[in-house]
Amino acid sequence: MTKDDFFENMILPKYKAEVVARYDKIQSEASDYANGKKLEEKGKSFIRAVYIPPIALGLSLVISIITLGKNMLFILLHILGPCLLWLGLSNPMERIKRLYIYTGFWLIYAIGTGYFLHSYSNPYVETLAYKKYHDAAYDRAPVMTMAIDGIVRAQPSIYIAGRAIEDLFEKLE
Repeated sequence: MTKDDFFENMILPKYKAEVVARYDKIQSEASDYANGKKLEEKGKSFIRAVYIPPIALGLSLVISIITLGKNMLFILLHILGPCLLWLGLSNPMERIKRLYIYTGFWLIYAIGTGYFLHSYSNPYVETLAYKKYHDAAYDRAPVMTMAIDGIVRAQPSIYIAGRAIEDLFEKLE
């Protein structure tokens, strides 16, 4: 028996059975977590633990991306300022041309950032348990589930970028 056969025939079925058993147990206790029931406070704590960290990370990520983009655009415009004047941005069509430049920059920046954030895979989202809970959550709150799922999938690239920035600052010291 090969390693893959052993995993497929021995490990995976037990893992799937454990996931199903735990999910069924949680589903059977679901009514106890409702308002006014015996596990109400515990349920509220669970919800806070599930939603607050991804929302905080997502807001921080959005603000960081916008700030980084704004600063990159500021530096780019100051470096390319003389070139932009050479392009004729001092005439009446200046606002339209500047709008095209700004729009083009933000479009390229958004595509590049989106590609970077989803270029690394998060092994956690590939598990059977994650998929099962994701599907159940999506049926109840699709927008919030998609937002949190996007953040969870982007976490590996966020941590890689954060480590690179930390290393850069350590070298600068």
